[in-house]
Amino acid sequence: MVDAPLQHGFSPSSSRRSSRQSSSSIQRLSFSQSHRRISAMSAGEGDGLSRQGSTLSRGGNMRGFGVRTSIASELGALMEIDGNQSQNDLEHELREQLRGPLEDVSRQRLRAVRMALRRHGNVDSRISQKDFLTVFQENGIKISSRLLSLLLHRFENQFGVDYENMWKLMYDTQHTTGRDSVMAKNASNENSTADKLDQSFHNSADLKLVERIKTQFAKSGDEFDLEEFRDELKVRDRGHTTTLSKKEMKKAVAEMQVPIYGNVMNALMKRCDDECNGQISWPEFLRFLTAARDSLARGDDGTDLNASGSKLWNIGTSSTRTSTGEEQKKMSTVSSGPRLIEGTPYSESPRPSTPQSLGLKRNSMPSPKASSVSPRKARSMASETLRGYDGSSSGTEDSRKRRGSPIAEETHRAKSPDSLSGSDLEASMTSNNSLASLASKKVATAENSNQNDSPEVKQEEEAKNLTRRESTVTITSVNMSNKDEEAAPKKKGMFGSMKKFFGSKSKPKKEEIPIETIKEPEKPKEPEVPPPDGKPVTVNIRGTDLDVYIPDRYWYKPVNHKYPEHKLSLDWVFGYRGNDCRNNLFPLASGEVVYFTGTVAVMYDHLQCRQRHYVEHTGEIRSIAVHPDKVTVATGQTEVQYDSYSQAHIRIWDSRTLQTQKVLGTGALENAVIALTFSGTLDRLAAIDSSEGHMMSVWDIKSGRKLTEARVDTEVVCQVGFSPRSPDTIVTAGKEHLVWWELGVETGTLQEVARANYDQRYNKAKYIICFVHNERGDLITGDSNGTVFVWGEGGNNITQALKHIHEGPVFSLLMMKNFLLTAGRDGMVFAFPWGKNMEHTGFSASLQVPRVEGGIRMQCVTADGAVLLLGTTVNSILSAGLTSASCPLLGASLDKDVVTQGHFDDVKAICPQPSHAAPGQFVTAGNDGTVCMHDSDSHILQWKFVIKGATIQCADYYHPGSLPRVALGTKDGSVIVLEANDLDEVSEMCRASKIARGRITVIKICPDGDRIAIGCQDGSVQILQLTDYCSKLELLGKCKGHKGAITGLDWSADLPTGGYIIQTSSSQYQHFLWDVDQCVQLTDMAGLRNTEWLTYNCMLGYVVKDIWNAGLDGRDVRTLDRAPNWRHVGTADERGEIHIFTYPCAHKDAQADTYKCHSSQVSCLRFLHDNVHLVTAGGKDTSILLWKIISQ
Repeated sequence: MVDAPLQHGFSPSSSRRSSRQSSSSIQRLSFSQSHRRISAMSAGEGDGLSRQGSTLSRGGNMRGFGVRTSIASELGALMEIDGNQSQNDLEHELREQLRGPLEDVSRQRLRAVRMALRRHGNVDSRISQKDFLTVFQENGIKISSRLLSLLLHRFENQFGVDYENMWKLMYDTQHTTGRDSVMAKNASNENSTADKLDQSFHNSADLKLVERIKTQFAKSGDEFDLEEFRDELKVRDRGHTTTLSKKEMKKAVAEMQVPIYGNVMNALMKRCDDECNGQISWPEFLRFLTAARDSLARGDDGTDLNASGSKLWNIGTSSTRTSTGEEQKKMSTVSSGPRLIEGTPYSESPRPSTPQSLGLKRNSMPSPKASSVSPRKARSMASETLRGYDGSSSGTEDSRKRRGSPIAEETHRAKSPDSLSGSDLEASMTSNNSLASLASKKVATAENSNQNDSPEVKQEEEAKNLTRRESTVTITSVNMSNKDEEAAPKKKGMFGSMKKFFGSKSKPKKEEIPIETIKEPEKPKEPEVPPPDGKPVTVNIRGTDLDVYIPDRYWYKPVNHKYPEHKLSLDWVFGYRGNDCRNNLFPLASGEVVYFTGTVAVMYDHLQCRQRHYVEHTGEIRSIAVHPDKVTVATGQTEVQYDSYSQAHIRIWDSRTLQTQKVLGTGALENAVIALTFSGTLDRLAAIDSSEGHMMSVWDIKSGRKLTEARVDTEVVCQVGFSPRSPDTIVTAGKEHLVWWELGVETGTLQEVARANYDQRYNKAKYIICFVHNERGDLITGDSNGTVFVWGEGGNNITQALKHIHEGPVFSLLMMKNFLLTAGRDGMVFAFPWGKNMEHTGFSASLQVPRVEGGIRMQCVTADGAVLLLGTTVNSILSAGLTSASCPLLGASLDKDVVTQGHFDDVKAICPQPSHAAPGQFVTAGNDGTVCMHDSDSHILQWKFVIKGATIQCADYYHPGSLPRVALGTKDGSVIVLEANDLDEVSEMCRASKIARGRITVIKICPDGDRIAIGCQDGSVQILQLTDYCSKLELLGKCKGHKGAITGLDWSADLPTGGYIIQTSSSQYQHFLWDVDQCVQLTDMAGLRNTEWLTYNCMLGYVVKDIWNAGLDGRDVRTLDRAPNWRHVGTADERGEIHIFTYPCAHKDAQADTYKCHSSQVSCLRFLHDNVHLVTAGGKDTSILLWKIISQ
């Protein structure tokens, strides 16, 4: 009881001690709490308390009052949080700590947090700590370890975290941050509501609609964030068309909880459907919502509803708001700081309700980890301290009367920092220091003039001056000049970061009190040694807990969870969509040819052997057309079932700039766009979708408006085209279908006018597959009988016929130099001289492709007329040089190298060559039984081998230095081993038929090359031995234990147990190690944690444990691979997306770059050993993409 008065400057012999005992105790508590906050802000975490204690002690000794105890210990004790802390103090600190993280969190996101908590919680409103942290991470709410401990201390018990009460506290705290759900505009404009609406809405019907929306807003009382709603609409507008379908708009309104529904919603959507096609213009939709919001915020008479406390529209803080009566008194009390009047101790004022009372940027505040005082609390306290030196509050009558004096006027401005910004705020804060010192000197002078000579009064006045002086020291420490800031070391805490904002140009005059800091020398940190048995880390994947052990190499090394330093760029596309698509290879004016595969439209330059890619599609491209200008291209895609944004549509783009010009048919076309054609003279586009009955629509490509549509009513549609004789005539061909249509633009009709008229001389074919018009307008068709008919002068009667010129259907027709070129499924190309007697003269020349290349789906000639390109039914493109000036095919022969080689069925396997061989080469295989070796540098096919009847599921490549081997696993459980010699001649070495039950999912060759491990669909792992000079395969043993299909398998790079071991992962999230010699499971996972693996394709383990943090499961992650240089790890999923992480991916906040160019699930992903390329296989879209790894 004696030490406390001494600390505050009171004498033990004071005659007034007993009368002020209670006041002194209150003063001691408030004074200690105030200095605790200021010391935490100015000094940071470690040594701030000792510096503050030293400052107070020296300040007390200046007046001759000894200090017997250190205030640092008292302040440190008050900062501790233990069981003795009161409930109110804990609630108060929780609110202060929560304000920072919740400043940028809207009400909608808080509601999403509540829904997520309920989803993870149990019926008793309890949630585990892990799920609680997951919810915060998913919603982007970052909390410090200090705040986490406070929340758990307050809301956690033995049954979990009470998330309902915790969410209520968060909701109440968010109300005080000033981050309101609707950020309305400032209502200071003098125009009335009607005038403001007239500026945007000139139609009386629009004004009435705005009033109806406003009325519905007011009745509902719900809150929503208009900016978040705008962002949501932008995300849903994947095609950047500024339109959304009615279904998507209603879904967005419901998910964002926008209070508009019923007839008003229908009227607004009808108003925003400008083209009456079911597509809502969402910018126009937002314009009406914004007008209604602003009108409601201003009120009918143009006044601000928020001044009267509207509960619906929380506009935020405003320096122009005014109020009277009791409300003015409350506002005055909130905005004023602590009062320092004669004989009155320090006391805390209520916190300001505005989130940024000093106008500071949020980034300038220290994080909760750096200081126990929140940024909001620090700003409030700094404002309170600056406002206390004239002994008055800003809202009282005395302060208003004293504002005539310069000091009072300046002090009044210092007490209203909310009205300042930018340089005014800096100047104001700089002057506040000198004004505070001047005000304290005047108060001291007035007190000294009235003091008596008694020692008690002198001591009491000395105590008052000491209190003011200590407070002044705290304030002046904030306003260091720029010179002092450069000289002094950087300090942590509140004031260390505020110096940038409040630093003055000239150093203010102040009485400096030296601060002594005594630090104990830090002991050198001993390196942490990993435990000999390893440390397990538990990973939870879809409800399954898995223990993985940290390798010693990552025990000392911090894991990098940032985005990878390198990015992916699409370098080359292998393949062509000729197996099930037609009429899809065209020349361009640039000399390139354009075709498609998967979601990519490819432009290939045969002279420079270069590709360019248009990658804006989100689904498989099924059709393509080139405008007569040879520059504009139209491509049509399928809809994506799992993505509601990816509907069937047409994209019109410029082949020179690769810029999209128009997006047509979103919401109007169904399933897929299977046929496209441009008009020869007018800017029109005809399209046919794959809906029931096949709807044909005609579009104006300049305005993007649909002119008309009609049902084709045939089972199969093969081609559509405009007649060159009449721009209003359209021809369609398909199954037993050849029809002429008449387009009525003015009437908006599309009517059938004629059908093919076969006379008795000719047999009617089942399919009319292709057609072409010559310059005169004659129609030439090819059918499934191998016959070519000529329908002269645009009529529907046959004028000439070339019967059965192909063994099988005719797939492509081409007019070139008065010659008709025909191509069919038989792999033959014929050149007929055009004339009246074609059927009698026969063809002049021919060209045949190898049978292994399949039939010819499409043919085209480059712009220079030098090269004939042939697209085949096995998804490859061949080329032939044209040298003859008379007949195109005379002397023509196929080039040795193919333009591109793909697979015509699902691509399942990719295996790169080892680094010591040809590191840029890789093998692909698929369900079509084709095995191809590609080169990533030259993009040339090295060799191709076809295994008839084999459905290949997986492959592995082994190059021992002599003859390379390729091991293949098939769908029926067979294993096939191929061998390639130096001449790229491939042969089958051996085969083990149906050695496994069911499909082989993984196959890997041992580093010694003598053994092969296969993972099967039934969960077993079999070890095979190559015997008799690699001519036989024998079963050594089976490893059983997995409950699901094997998803990954890797051989060890060394001999950790005296021999090679393997690791495997399964679809049931099991991770096992196996001794391949004994075919037994190794249970010592901790002892084998440092094993290095030759490859890493297992989906489980410490180095890849956090690929699952995004909520993925086995249905999403389809394939995984580690880069040979151990820098990256890549994964791919069933939606065609590629994710690249930094290796190892062992951090809960691991970040990944995402890429998408495949329309279906990615079946395989592999890094090449040149460390420059990555290859992905698209599975069902049959595309193979070569990515280049480039520096950022």
